[in-house]
Amino acid sequence: MAIKNPIILLSLVLSIAASCTGPKRILKYDPSIYPQPVDTRTRTITFQTKKTYSFASGVFFDNQFDGARLNRVTSVNDTAYTVLITPENEPINYSPYYAFKVWKNTPGTITVRLTYPPKYHHRYVPKMSSEGMKWHPIDSLNYTVSADTNSALLRVFIPRNDTIWIAAQELKTSKMTAQWVQQKAKNPRVSVQKIGKSTLGRPLWFMNIGTPDDAHKDIIVVLTRQHPPEVSGHLAFDAFIDEMLVENRRNEDFFKQYQLWVFPMMNPDGVDLGHWRHNAGGIDLNRDWAYYHQPETRAVTRFIINRAKKKKANVVLGLDFHSTQHDIYYTFPDSLDRKLRYFNHYWIQGIDESLPPYPSVTEPYDINSPISKAWFLLQFGAESITFEIGDETPRDFIQMKGRNAARELTKLLINNSNRCKRVK
Repeated sequence: MAIKNPIILLSLVLSIAASCTGPKRILKYDPSIYPQPVDTRTRTITFQTKKTYSFASGVFFDNQFDGARLNRVTSVNDTAYTVLITPENEPINYSPYYAFKVWKNTPGTITVRLTYPPKYHHRYVPKMSSEGMKWHPIDSLNYTVSADTNSALLRVFIPRNDTIWIAAQELKTSKMTAQWVQQKAKNPRVSVQKIGKSTLGRPLWFMNIGTPDDAHKDIIVVLTRQHPPEVSGHLAFDAFIDEMLVENRRNEDFFKQYQLWVFPMMNPDGVDLGHWRHNAGGIDLNRDWAYYHQPETRAVTRFIINRAKKKKANVVLGLDFHSTQHDIYYTFPDSLDRKLRYFNHYWIQGIDESLPPYPSVTEPYDINSPISKAWFLLQFGAESITFEIGDETPRDFIQMKGRNAARELTKLLINNSNRCKRVK
């Protein structure tokens, strides 16, 4: 990776030297610093009715599974049906999520119109599956979005003795994540534990990736699924972690110098309830990183602070994986002082150079609202980046990008650590 700006390189080295001076006292957090404070006290949500909708035509719709979202189904005629999708509460981000199963007694084609309350717009291209595990986007010939974008019409062929799963994004439930965590725990570098419970009592998982002698080693925190439907970001996160666990010299050198703290599902209730955005407390968790009203953010932030104190270690970088309409990195303006300052330039440059040409967008985002990215800087003086993946970014590209992001991060930070040794 070429270093193209010597002035920025000098600033990066000085920032690295500052981050090598040892742990600093963690100050009491002051939410009043935000120009846009957010009220994150618990609000009522509306639970969807779980049921099988049956029609005289022999067609059935079902939402009785984790991650489902289906609020009502009505029949237009024997082959046409209208599905209503509503949010868990309001106000809420415009990201209508849906997931349901449909089957019929005899094979044939039906149409399904997805509808939402008047002010919302269709967002996600439907994904199809025959068993709820392997997914593919609907054929574009069988999918039309209305001119006002308030609904979408699907043509669905249902084979004999088969069920079709239809979802806004692939299902990645809390149980699937728990299985993923336990599978990763077989790696000798990984230890796992439950650090708390969600509003409805689901476990919050923590994975430590490193070596047993990790006291004093700089900490990188990685988290995802604050927002339930943001599965494409979750897929990049999965690939990132998979690459960090590859047995090679680069990773071996990296974990001699750093420890990776991983939170693979911040909002298990929202995921399993099929929420558009919020947790079971009716709150956007990525606005609760100041008051900690919600048990999920409270458990994670306390755990990070207390464990960092115990390890006498610095949190130097926080990465939060999300999804939006297109790939984008949200970073801090260069004017904000922090550990690993300017790291984001070289990391993103390295990722871009490792991939086929594609539209890479970086947007500096100042400290405005109490989100995780701001919390890492204000609590620890750490660099922090929100890693956003497009809803419909090709899944093979997401896999490549997530893995390459891990490779470029380890290469860059190993070099940083070596500079630390020279400045001591």
